[in-house]
Amino acid sequence: MIESISKKLGIEAWRIKSAIERGIIQIYDKPFKHMIFRRGISRIEEGTVVNLENGDIIRGYPKIRRVLFLKQVIRKHFKERIAVEEKMNGYNIRIYLYDGKLYAITRGGFICPYTTYMIRDMKNITRFLSDFNNFILCCEAIGMNNPYIAKEYPEERSFGIFVFDIREKFTNNPIEVEKKYKLLNEYNIRSVRLFGIYKKEEAYENILKIVNELDKEGREGIVLKDPDMKVEPVKYTTTAANIETIRKGFEFPFDFAQGYMNRIIAEAFKCFELNFNEEKIREIAKRIGESILIPFVNSIKKVYNKGFLSEKFELKNLEEDIASELIEFLRKQGIPIMVKKDENKYIIEKIYNTSYNKIRNILKEGFYD
Repeated sequence: MIESISKKLGIEAWRIKSAIERGIIQIYDKPFKHMIFRRGISRIEEGTVVNLENGDIIRGYPKIRRVLFLKQVIRKHFKERIAVEEKMNGYNIRIYLYDGKLYAITRGGFICPYTTYMIRDMKNITRFLSDFNNFILCCEAIGMNNPYIAKEYPEERSFGIFVFDIREKFTNNPIEVEKKYKLLNEYNIRSVRLFGIYKKEEAYENILKIVNELDKEGREGIVLKDPDMKVEPVKYTTTAANIETIRKGFEFPFDFAQGYMNRIIAEAFKCFELNFNEEKIREIAKRIGESILIPFVNSIKKVYNKGFLSEKFELKNLEEDIASELIEFLRKQGIPIMVKKDENKYIIEKIYNTSYNKIRNILKEGFYD
C-alpha cells in the first residue's frame, strides 16, 4: 500500500512511513479507509486525502495570499485580465464523489459527517461529479445552520453550498473561470458571484467600486483570479470583514487574537493606498480599537463572574445518529464542547479553555507570563 501511494505522490516510501509514525499522516477507517496529510510534505499540500480503498488522491486546497497593497498586486501579479469573484464568509469544503455518495472534506482534510449529511441529496452535484469523475468541487459552506462559522446571508439563511473552484482531484489543476461558470450553470449548481473579468489597466477602479459596495453590505470581500487560472488567486477583504474578524478574535483573545494582526496590517495599508483623510483614518482606528478592547474586556468580566468563554451553534432538524457522529468528530479533533438537545435542534457550545485559563490566571496572580 505504502509503495503504491509513494509512486503516485512522488514521495519516498520511507518519508510516508515516518510521517505516519509521527502523526503527520493519519489513517482513518470511516466512512471509508483513508489517510489525511495533516501537514504538507514535499509538493503535497496539507489537507490532502488518499482513499485507500480505490487509490483516489484528493489534493489539499492551496493557501491563498492576502492582498495588502492592491495596486501593486494588480501590476505585478497578474498578466492581461483579472476575474473578480466574491469571497463568502463560511467554511471551505471539497466535495468528492465515491461509490455513488457525496463526501464533504474540510480544509484540514477531515470528512465532516455533518456537512456530508447536509449535501447528501444534492442530485445536481452528484450528476456533475458522475459525469466528470476526475473533478472535485471546491466550495464555501455558509449560513446559520452549521457548527463552524454561523453567518446569515440574504441568499442563504440556513445552509448552502457555493462553488468557487472546480479542480482535478490528483493534479489539483483548476479549470478556467469562464468554463467553470458555464459548467455550473449547465448543471444548475450554485456558485459564488462573478462580478466581471476586467482588462488589467481598468481593473483597479472597478475592484475598488466592488469592494466599496461589499463593505457597505458588511460582506467578506473578493478573490482575484487569472481567468485562465495560470496565476495563483489572491484575496482582498473589506474593512467591515476585517473589523468583525478582529472583534471575534478578541472575544477569545488567547485562542485566536494573536493570528489577526494581518487584518490590522491590511487596514493600515488600505488607509495609505486609498489616501484616506485624517478623519476617515480616525474613524477606522476607533472601530478597530473598539473591536479589540470591548470584546476582550467583556471576556474578562465573564471569567471574573465565574462564566465560561464559549460560542454556541444551533443545528436544526438533525437526525440523532448524525448528531452523535458530529459530536464524536469534534471531540476527536480536541474541541471541548457541551451539547444540549432542545426539541428539534441541537445546541453545540464550543468552550475556549485557553482564553479562559489565561484570563483566570491573570485575575488570580496578576501577571501574564
